[in-house]
Amino acid sequence: MRSATSPSATEPQLRECPGCGLLQTVPALTPGMTAQCARCPTVLRRTSSHRIDHIAALSLTAFILLVVMCSSPLMSVETAGISHIADLFSGPEELARRNMAALGVVVLFVTVLAPLARLIGMLYVLIRSHERKPPRHLRRIFALAERLRPWSMIDVFVFGVFVAYVKLGDVVTIGLAVGVYALLALTFVLVWMDSALDREAVWERLGDQAPADGTCRGTAGLIGCETCGLVSVPWRDDPRCPRCESALHERKPNSVARTWALVIAAAVLYLPANYYPVLTVVQLGAGAPSTILGGV
Repeated sequence: MRSATSPSATEPQLRECPGCGLLQTVPALTPGMTAQCARCPTVLRRTSSHRIDHIAALSLTAFILLVVMCSSPLMSVETAGISHIADLFSGPEELARRNMAALGVVVLFVTVLAPLARLIGMLYVLIRSHERKPPRHLRRIFALAERLRPWSMIDVFVFGVFVAYVKLGDVVTIGLAVGVYALLALTFVLVWMDSALDREAVWERLGDQAPADGTCRGTAGLIGCETCGLVSVPWRDDPRCPRCESALHERKPNSVARTWALVIAAAVLYLPANYYPVLTVVQLGAGAPSTILGGV
């Protein structure tokens, strides 16, 4: 039941902490409140005072800015009387010409395809979630949009453009174009959208809310979904979340071994990544390699 003193409060629900795995009840929260795990500092839920309509407006704004960024030049580079216009696709095209097409595809995916697919999916889900009985396929689309969130690296691309502007500003004349300002505005809107979105509120609109019983009684075999957070008992023949259809795991498979492998690989690559040069700028036949520490 909803709180009598706060009609806009959420309902209590059972959640599994994604940080430490503790099953616990998230109490009723009013807009602007945050629920933290009782054992570790992981945030279980952060409610927002923004309505779903506000999030849809921000998603539409981000979509328009992304289209403007993709269709407009980012900057103009001029040296020795020769001018060149660079847009979002100039980098992947140059990588493809230099036999690095795979890297160009990755850059294109994280800067254009993943953000575009995520925004289209978000808009579709938020608009159709107002229906009296939202169709079930909205859950799969919203789950896909959530999986694409870590791969939408617009903020990383902003840092790359800024580093290129600072690094090349001493040797060539750089002029900023419309695409750069659209990129900066897009980054701000995406941060605003992600911070204002209450994802659990969207899942509640789509149906199948988590149980509110937070006692130890009856919690044996319960598993929390890593995508939508729903706590459920998986079927033995098909261990999938009944809400978003994501695969359920009591623990991440081979998590310790995979973590050790990634830590060792990162440690091995850390020193050469900082020691060896990342680019060489040549002007009038003269140039010198540049390293990450040299740029700092």
